[in-house]
Amino acid sequence: MNGVESVDGKQCKEPKVNMVFRSKYDTCQFYSKFAKKEGFGIKKCSVKCDLDGVVKYFSLTCSRNDKNLSEEKNTLNPRPSVKLGCKAKINIIVRSVCIYVISKVSLTHNYGLSPRKSCHFPFHRIVNPTSKRMLELNVKAGIPLVKSYLTLVIRNEGYDRVNFGERDARNLLQSLGILGLE
Repeated sequence: MNGVESVDGKQCKEPKVNMVFRSKYDTCQFYSKFAKKEGFGIKKCSVKCDLDGVVKYFSLTCSRNDKNLSEEKNTLNPRPSVKLGCKAKINIIVRSVCIYVISKVSLTHNYGLSPRKSCHFPFHRIVNPTSKRMLELNVKAGIPLVKSYLTLVIRNEGYDRVNFGERDARNLLQSLGILGLE
């Protein structure tokens, strides 16, 4: 199983056909780390299930793969689009319960990649359970969210090592009903 080792390791390999993973989570983590290193966002695209509802096939694509259909009323001043029709994606076949194999790889993007800005893509902004619990406890104790977030930044030795922003933390706590609208 040659793809799983790179999920936890320091170096991130390039996806190749016939790479094998143990779970859907491992597959998504591998491609997410590769995408973050290269400078693009990803999203889950197509899923094909059998009659029993068991997933047989799924795709992970570049977050800019669709064509944007503008619904702007003013055609003289159209809004900029982030959807560029990018064809970069990987297809994964589920062979059994714990065998996920990459069947097709296309890594060609039709726009410039920016590794320094990849942390801003939604798929890469994830609040881990430890940080989530710390934020919850601090807010319940009456510590302002700004100070709690800065504590996380200091604990992780910088903003670039925290996988989410202060706005993401605020949205998370509001969705849990812990943080009231101020």
